[in-house]
Amino acid sequence: VYAVFAETRVPITNSFDVSLAVRFEEYGGSVGNTTHPKLSMRWQALDWLAFRGSASTTFRAPVLPTLDPGCATGVVQISGQYRAQETCGNDGLKPETADTFNVGILLSPGNFTASIDYFLFKFEGELTLESSSRMAATLSAPGACDPTNAQYAPLRARFTFANDACGAGNTLRVSRYNLNGPETET
Repeated sequence: VYAVFAETRVPITNSFDVSLAVRFEEYGGSVGNTTHPKLSMRWQALDWLAFRGSASTTFRAPVLPTLDPGCATGVVQISGQYRAQETCGNDGLKPETADTFNVGILLSPGNFTASIDYFLFKFEGELTLESSSRMAATLSAPGACDPTNAQYAPLRARFTFANDACGAGNTLRVSRYNLNGPETET
């Protein structure tokens, strides 16, 4: 991984300054490269009152073991019993990205100091690992083990059951994968 980072602070006036930053990262392979900027500002309106804000984008690359499509086997507790669990990589993982924004007020009249901030993070393609316990819990949904119910066929295929009897209590093995999750806003 190669990265270059640059940052500068630009004082516009004695009470107002701006900071600009940029980061370039080269990961190679299927991850590729990325460039992400950041802008932040601060205005000291009065001796006891300041305003601040920033906006930026971020990037988090998948770590190498999660990109390896191989699996590692361990154990997990499902329906009160320890069962085999395969944790598999995913060579199709894409980097996680986010847009971030915050504004704030800084107050310090006399001996009192406080800050009030608003922030917003919008993640896309969040890097995550499937939950075996949630997958097993989904098998309890009405119709999940019905072989004619195509909606649950991909889930059933991730399990190996004793005597081919679908159900969390009959689980012998479950396979879970690293993946890019849905959009998350905080």
